[in-house]
Amino acid sequence: MWICAHCRYVTEDEANRYCGRCGTSRDFAGGTGCDLYLTGYNPRMKIPAIKVVREITRIGLKEAKDLVEGAPQPVLLNTTHTEADKLAARLHAVEVQTEICPHGVPPSVPVSPLPPSATRPVTGCAILPVVMGILVYVVVTLWSQR
Repeated sequence: MWICAHCRYVTEDEANRYCGRCGTSRDFAGGTGCDLYLTGYNPRMKIPAIKVVREITRIGLKEAKDLVEGAPQPVLLNTTHTEADKLAARLHAVEVQTEICPHGVPPSVPVSPLPPSATRPVTGCAILPVVMGILVYVVVTLWSQR
């Protein structure tokens, strides 16, 4: 059993010299490689993003969907910088944000200080108590003048 240095696929067959998923030679030396992380995507381009991620990683539809929706996630680990640049360009074409990091270093994704519920705009429901208060005041005023 050996693990592919390119895509981390576990190959059971010791005699096989090539990875069963990506076809990389067993002698591939990642060395001082880099990692390609998916850090965000445009919701309108979600399906094309999933298609490109599937082409790059050769994983199933559900796994690609989870990878895109679960950003930040690694797309490729321990790859060459030139290959990471090519794949990042393909991902940028479908409006996916990526980050290329040295191998083993996580991406620097800014974290929002507020929870998502605090950033929602005020909707019509917030005005309802004010309108009801005015309506009660008008009804009481009219009733007392009768």
